[in-house]
Amino acid sequence: MTSEENEAAVNAYLDAFYCGDFATAKSFVAEAFRFTGPFTQSQSRDAFFASADGLASIVKGHRLAHQWSDRDEVCSVFEMKLETPMKKGAILVCEWHTLAERQLIAGRVMLDVMDFRAFLPAR
Repeated sequence: MTSEENEAAVNAYLDAFYCGDFATAKSFVAEAFRFTGPFTQSQSRDAFFASADGLASIVKGHRLAHQWSDRDEVCSVFEMKLETPMKKGAILVCEWHTLAERQLIAGRVMLDVMDFRAFLPAR
């Protein structure tokens, strides 16, 4: 796939995921998807979506700030829109994906954990 095709696949995934449409988001992700993020790591698509289940009700979209790609690698920087009983707003996120055969095979998310936790009740 070209860099443009990979960007289109990642953007379709991001659009679905950050609107809480995990069923559609799953269609862009390979079964053996490997994920690393600040709160969890997983070695399969099902494990990743199970770990992300709590996000479906609080993610309210995203606004892409910048994206670049190099063949099968796509890096996206965006504002993730969140809404919880505690707070409504956005935080800056960076996602780096690797693709093969039109599917995401690996993902890495970087964000400021303190910014995210401001949307959650104190423990």
